[in-house]
Amino acid sequence: MLTQTDQIDMMAELFLDKQQEGHREFWIPPESEEECLARVACASTTGEREEALGKIVLIYRAKNISNDGKYALDTRQALIRILEQHGKECTADMLIREGAYCEKGHDFASAVDFYVVCVRAQKTDTKLIYFSYNNLGFSLNFLQKFSEAERYLREAIFICPKKYNAWKNLGVSLEWQGQYEEAAGAYLKAVHLTRGEPRSQLHLKRILNRHPSLRKIPCFSIDHKV
Repeated sequence: MLTQTDQIDMMAELFLDKQQEGHREFWIPPESEEECLARVACASTTGEREEALGKIVLIYRAKNISNDGKYALDTRQALIRILEQHGKECTADMLIREGAYCEKGHDFASAVDFYVVCVRAQKTDTKLIYFSYNNLGFSLNFLQKFSEAERYLREAIFICPKKYNAWKNLGVSLEWQGQYEEAAGAYLKAVHLTRGEPRSQLHLKRILNRHPSLRKIPCFSIDHKV
């Protein structure tokens, strides 16, 4: 079981470099949502369709001004329906971009919804599928849904085992679930894949300090070369 001190320390670590943003500026297109949808319907190229949909996204972001820049459930569901119905080739890309936008505003519940639909929408682009799973797991970690996050992060690792992001995020979900040795192994894997990415190193050092018995395992010993 995690001590209260460990939980406080780990929560601070989880939110490292993710301070809540302040006031967010919005640009509202001069066209109405209906006009943009009409442009989507008559678009002859993917670029034209994406440009019109991009303006619709901005219109929906502006609806969040009174909600600290975060999507209300019905607002994000409406936007997701539009992107699914009209996006075609650009749907998954726009969904993952909007998920990332929500992450920056600390709106992780909305980010999860956008990433879940992105996973469903994208079937062929391995890189996009990987980051959909990874970012979904990352956002679920912030919502403290660690076992659910673990499932998606393992999917990401299965798709691209040599990318470090999902290993690092998997370590977070495992550590919070009390699986310390496996968590440390995931952090160490992330460190190896990046030759010392700072965030992964910090996670690894902290878990070894919290649980000194892990250092008795050869790969985590003080003499082990990263």
